[in-house]
Amino acid sequence: MEYAERMASRSKAQQQEDLDLLQAVESQLGQAKSEGMDPTGQEALELIERHRHALTWFRVSPSMHVLLGRMYVCDLRFKRRYEAIEPGLAEWMLEAIESNAQAHGIDPAKAKWE
Repeated sequence: MEYAERMASRSKAQQQEDLDLLQAVESQLGQAKSEGMDPTGQEALELIERHRHALTWFRVSPSMHVLLGRMYVCDLRFKRRYEAIEPGLAEWMLEAIESNAQAHGIDPAKAKWE
């Protein structure tokens, strides 16, 4: 419902800006992984936090981000998308997302859609 409301309230140009922002962050994530950045390090956590905020279609809590990260690894549609950016990116992102959740006091094993 939140997604539908947000999409209805945003112009096509705003929606494209949102998509462009997400793609830019995903490209930065791919570059970070390619350069060997530690997915649990501070730089990666800052970058993955930018990814969480770039998901503008609905509010994404750190706990929800963990569940999305798992989907990036398990759902072939998402995995292929991230693999096309950088091989192994989906798994790297999940590790960064889980580390970021822990930094926010969330146990990834108990993540919920909230």
